[in-house]
Amino acid sequence: MYRFWDGQQWTSRLSNTPGAAAPGPSTAGAGGQNRGPTGSGQVPGTPRSSGGARGLWWIGLGIVALVAVIALIAVLINNLGGGPRGNPADPPTQSRPKDVGCPEATVGQESAPPVQGGRVVSGKLSYPALSAPFRAPAWDTRVPFGRDVRVQNAPVEESSDGAIRWVASAMIARLTAGDGFYDPERGAERVAECVVSKFYGDTRIGEEERANKAIKVDGQDAWLIESHLTFEVPGIKTRGETMIIVVIDTGNTESGLFYGTIPDTSPELEKPIRDALTTLRVER
Repeated sequence: MYRFWDGQQWTSRLSNTPGAAAPGPSTAGAGGQNRGPTGSGQVPGTPRSSGGARGLWWIGLGIVALVAVIALIAVLINNLGGGPRGNPADPPTQSRPKDVGCPEATVGQESAPPVQGGRVVSGKLSYPALSAPFRAPAWDTRVPFGRDVRVQNAPVEESSDGAIRWVASAMIARLTAGDGFYDPERGAERVAECVVSKFYGDTRIGEEERANKAIKVDGQDAWLIESHLTFEVPGIKTRGETMIIVVIDTGNTESGLFYGTIPDTSPELEKPIRDALTTLRVER
């Protein structure tokens, strides 16, 4: 008699013929309880891997890949479109560079008293002195490349701790060719970059350019840049203001600068500042 080996142990099944096929497995388990059938190719006692689970895993991977592709496409479209945008109704904004090498105004011999014949004077440039609430002309060292700087400020608001005072301004100054620019257009662009850097510090500035063009001031070649700036300064209600920069060719490798700012919270101060601009005079 021959005993069958089931791969783990000798069984109780016998055969008269060596090499005979083993009889089928018993359907009775230990204790006589019925055991469920074992599927094709499945080792008894080994859990079957689920084809459905594998399918769900591949579906999940596909969803993750699809989300990644959509996110990449959105980034590319956003970059090609010029970056993030706000409310579609809002005008486009830009930011000027803040580290452009902007020296402070030169402190030296003044070319003329700050007021002559009722006019504020700097070099060859002058305008009629503004009345209250604008204060008397003062010196300002922040004006980039400026010489003989004259500024009239009108108080607008002050932070509760008194650390920040916001004003409307009308300012004139001299600029010379040695400061790194030789024509009104280049001078206006450089001054605009430096004003944002010097006057607003680390505050993030949005800018909507409204004018950037050649003009005449008292018959002299000049360049105008006018922009609306937006910002958020802690403790200050003002969230925007108009910036006006005009550089005028006053002759002999020298230019004159007019700079004006009108906070949105004080629209009544716009007319005096624009009047100062339109009444600029260049002495010959």
